[in-house]
Amino acid sequence: MSRKTRALTLLTAAALALGNATAIAPTNATAVESQQQTMADIYQPYVLDWTGRSDRSASSLPTIRSNELLPSGTKFTLLDKTPGYNSRHDGDMWYTYSEIGLGSRYGAIFVYDKFSDSAKAKTATSTARLLVQYPDASSEIITAKLTMIPTDSQAYFTSYDPAPFEFEIASEAQFAPKDFPDGTSFGIIEDELFSKHTEEGWKFAIDRSTGLLTVAYPGTGTVAQIRITVIYPDQTARTVTAEFLAQAEPVDEPVIPPTDEWEDSPITNVGGSSFGSS
Repeated sequence: MSRKTRALTLLTAAALALGNATAIAPTNATAVESQQQTMADIYQPYVLDWTGRSDRSASSLPTIRSNELLPSGTKFTLLDKTPGYNSRHDGDMWYTYSEIGLGSRYGAIFVYDKFSDSAKAKTATSTARLLVQYPDASSEIITAKLTMIPTDSQAYFTSYDPAPFEFEIASEAQFAPKDFPDGTSFGIIEDELFSKHTEEGWKFAIDRSTGLLTVAYPGTGTVAQIRITVIYPDQTARTVTAEFLAQAEPVDEPVIPPTDEWEDSPITNVGGSSFGSS
């Protein structure tokens, strides 16, 4: 074989080898890429954004879902926990994760309210973060926006202003409640306190649909208190107290001008000093 023929043969073999490598390379790359995928790449657990009521009526729990069955040993952990607790306290809302989920094989976030009893509640929101750890040591973080709506009894502070009557003068007056939504109903609680005041001669009547309270003062006694049940459209309730006071008008005390303490003192030596006299 001549040097030229040998060179041509080697060149052809190299070209064939290069062509085969080019043809095989994509298949090998796909295999490597497949081998490098982690469970966090493959699986897609999630929690839908959730809106519910604070009493959890007509609302479900925010549950963990997945596009396909997660591998055994997958673990979920709530992040951003309040120090000293296994839950997160975020403003007027607190929540925790539990593996005992309703409607979910993986668990659910249990949401509760921390609305104050002495202040009107407003809708509370928070973003829950869950760490997902897979058996292959890969992990990811999933999030869900949580929105909690207060009940009517938490969102409204129905009340009656203190109602004065003129002392020892029998009279009747009407008092309207404040801060309540349409559809609210009212009722007087006929307890021992109510019975005591009616025996004293007080009379009370209420319009159940408006809460307008009619009160008759008998002209005797000074103070009366009754309790009223307020039932809101969502069927939650609040008990409020209405107070009535019969008080005499204050009497102005006569003003006595101060006197000069020297005016009543005896004056001696009217004629002047006795120094130098003989």
